Amino acid sequence: MTLPKTGDSNWIAASFTFFLLGTTLLAAAYRC
Repeated sequence: MTLPKTGDSNWIAASFTFFLLGTTLLAAAYRC
């Protein structure tokens, strides 16, 4: 699996942001 070097860090940041968003949503849904 080869990814473009220019969008590598961008992809990592995007996936990390989505992961954080999903975790926050899950935590909020679990608390309610």
